[in-house]
Amino acid sequence: MPDPYKLMMDPYLSLMTAANATSTLKLGTGIALLMERDIFSQAKTIATLDRLSGGRLMIGTGVGWNQEEYEKVNPHPFKKRYQVLRETVEATRVLWSESVAAY
Repeated sequence: MPDPYKLMMDPYLSLMTAANATSTLKLGTGIALLMERDIFSQAKTIATLDRLSGGRLMIGTGVGWNQEEYEKVNPHPFKKRYQVLRETVEATRVLWSESVAAY
């Protein structure tokens, strides 16, 4: 892992700190690697941050470029990561919109 990566902070905790410091600033990620976290925990974290920030959150997402990093946390083939990301986003939206979610 490159040294700068070792110093990166959690994006959602960092955004919550920014949300507490302002009431008008829009908050967001440039690229969140949604497939590198548990979908249920991540959906709850993002929804909580959006609610506590007054709906100011925007999530940019991507598939990542680092095959080794991807394969350490994801059981799906690296070559299928775009399809897996699409399905992850679709499933996350279902978790946010339905009281009893199924995907």
